[in-house]
Amino acid sequence: MPMRITKFGHCCLLIEEKGLRILTDPGAYSTGQENVHNVDIALITHDHSDHYHIESLKTVFHNDPQTKIITNNIVKELLEKERIPATLPVHDGILKAAGIVHRLPATVLEPKGIHFVIPEHGKEIEL
Repeated sequence: MPMRITKFGHCCLLIEEKGLRILTDPGAYSTGQENVHNVDIALITHDHSDHYHIESLKTVFHNDPQTKIITNNIVKELLEKERIPATLPVHDGILKAAGIVHRLPATVLEPKGIHFVIPEHGKEIEL
């Protein structure tokens, strides 16, 4: 089955691949992300309001408390203040989820943002 991508506005995407559901950057300029269910991973690239909206993340995490949130140090600290757990990606390494291996480039822990690369049929989609 091919990768499916649903856009919720400015920069929020739901990426579905091989049963894995990844929500990216549920920010303040996007709508509908708070209604998404069964999210496996939420990727937050940085703390600007168009990429990080705490109310949307609270709803996503309330709907699916098993959601793994992957982000940078700044957003991780903000989420922990809200009692929402977050994980830092492996620097220049591999993230494994639901049987899919995602290569993370060396720039992944930049203080201003994170770049995620998701392989899809021999191509790479960079977020």
